[in-house]
Amino acid sequence: MRTLIRKILVSIILISSALPALTAADFIPEKSNSPVQLRKSSEFVIAIDMNEEPFTFNPQKSTNINSAQLLTAIAEGLVTYHPATLDPVPGAANAIETSDDGLIWTISIRKDARFSNGDPITAYTFFDTWFHFINQETAGDMASLLDIIKGVRAYRTGRATNKSSVGIRTLDRYTLELRLITPAPYLLNILCHHIFTAIHPDNLLNLDNITAETFISSGPYRIAAANEEEIYLEKNPYYWDKDNVKSEHIRIELRESGLALLIDFSGELVHWSEAYIPIPLLYDEDDVIVYPEYSTGFYYFSENSGPYSMPKVRKALSFLIPWDELRESGNYLYPTDTLVPQDTLYYGAGGIPGSNRELSFQLLEEAGFPKGSGLPLIHLAIHPGEALEEMTDRITDIWSTELGITVITDVVPFSVYLGDPENSPYTMGFITWIGDFYDPYSFLNMWLSDSNFNPGKYQNPEFDSLIRRGLEQEDDAKRFLYFREAENIILQQAAVIPISHGVSVNFINTDIVSGWYPNLLDIHPLKYFDTHEPSLKDSNLL
Repeated sequence: MRTLIRKILVSIILISSALPALTAADFIPEKSNSPVQLRKSSEFVIAIDMNEEPFTFNPQKSTNINSAQLLTAIAEGLVTYHPATLDPVPGAANAIETSDDGLIWTISIRKDARFSNGDPITAYTFFDTWFHFINQETAGDMASLLDIIKGVRAYRTGRATNKSSVGIRTLDRYTLELRLITPAPYLLNILCHHIFTAIHPDNLLNLDNITAETFISSGPYRIAAANEEEIYLEKNPYYWDKDNVKSEHIRIELRESGLALLIDFSGELVHWSEAYIPIPLLYDEDDVIVYPEYSTGFYYFSENSGPYSMPKVRKALSFLIPWDELRESGNYLYPTDTLVPQDTLYYGAGGIPGSNRELSFQLLEEAGFPKGSGLPLIHLAIHPGEALEEMTDRITDIWSTELGITVITDVVPFSVYLGDPENSPYTMGFITWIGDFYDPYSFLNMWLSDSNFNPGKYQNPEFDSLIRRGLEQEDDAKRFLYFREAENIILQQAAVIPISHGVSVNFINTDIVSGWYPNLLDIHPLKYFDTHEPSLKDSNLL
């Protein structure tokens, strides 16, 4: 029995109905064909691969990197990322004080914080935005990240309906108070993420249908115009720190990788390209920035009932695959069997390293499916990519040959099977997940039973308990002990099958660009981008 791989067109109804259109807000000025004029006009040009995930303008339900980059320009929360270190730096908040026991945070909102239409951003703005985020009916992706705040978990899961039971309060127009369950110094890093940005009341009424035309910015830029090929940003005149926003305009182009992009990049008509440029053809290979990324690519099972929700069945399928061989195939720079990238503070987790056919058949016998008899069809979703498609084909062929299982693989954009994971029709999927912040919790939170974004529909009380107990620890070392034990559970149950940790590859015109820095999350706040004339030391005449 053979497996079937289907490539699904991006234009299918499922995608077009789920994502907002890029509605033209105004006329986009023609781009200068002179790199000198581009610099004089203070316009910074970014190339995004047009075949990647489309932009999403709902900050509370945005999970792809393209949208995350855009939102650094047009959405800002209490704090935001430092461009190089990713440490929290002031955003709409100009002061944050904590009580001696770390349980009460008093946050002062700057009085000059405004939306791009001139309306004020106040403590009430964040109160309304965050309650929309944690409301059971409208809960955003990763709402469980706020569970450290008193009453949030009960409120977002519907066990409490009174807002007064939640530790998010407004003391006055410009003062927000958070009451925590336990001290959480890492919360400030979490709040840098775009899902916690201030959202205008008009947008909050219809978040799922925001377009480029209707988005009201809280960040350093606002959308001046947009179409299917470009997004044109202009400096937000009401932004509290507008004098330190470096470029007057940002032009985001959706481009195809290839010769035309190479020519524009080499001619300094594109300043930063996320879209791939053939490295051997570059004039200066120093313009290629390759950097480790706090990310992991992994397969996951997405069933909360039936055979594929059973750990013994998942492990049996996993033990048939030579994971060590696939990981070391040469396609991956950092092969791994762990979900969370390991470092000097967090280490020691371990997944299923390789194959064991005898153990696989033993587990299937114990689970009631001798030699795979009776196992239903596997419907698997992966995103496009030649190496991933080849590896998936090999894996599914083994399952089909060894166990007689029918396997259908759909090659579809990430948003098709992960945009609404609770209603995903797939048995399995593949994700490359970049941590939302530099902490193991950014990888583990989504496997909680009551997480608002649980791609595997994973349910395990022991895992939940370990994560909750970890969050109660004031010391990172103690917190990580519980987290590591929890990670080992999902790895040993083969709910998650890691393949590799990632690297980011960016193309920067380093001679003329400033304000762009490589970092582990591959997030680059657009506020700091600037262009300048090449220095004399870069001249070939010297």
